[in-house]
Amino acid sequence: MIPHACVPFDLDSTSKRDLRLKYDLDPDAIVITTAGFLVNWKKSPDVLLELLPWLSEHQDVHLQLIGTSHYSGAEQEHVREIKRLLLNVSGARVSFVSGFLSRSELIERIAASDLGF
Repeated sequence: MIPHACVPFDLDSTSKRDLRLKYDLDPDAIVITTAGFLVNWKKSPDVLLELLPWLSEHQDVHLQLIGTSHYSGAEQEHVREIKRLLLNVSGARVSFVSGFLSRSELIERIAASDLGF
């Protein structure tokens, strides 16, 4: 168990499949999710650029990027760059959610995934 400052959240009887359908994630794919601030040291646009060819070859994988900009707005360039990269995606399943999500949506989106990084 890794201690984090996260509140417990009860998903009730909501299934992973139901959550994927709710958030337009492929219900049959392997969903990989990353969530957090888009800070410079994470190099999110560079990581996405490197992953896109692999994702195009693996149709059974769906990448969900949940990238929140820091309140300072310093990382807005990352948001623009990721959106630009996703315009040119062919064959890859990628979802990008920016901005602050409600606590329940964030937890549901993470619960809908198979692997986090």
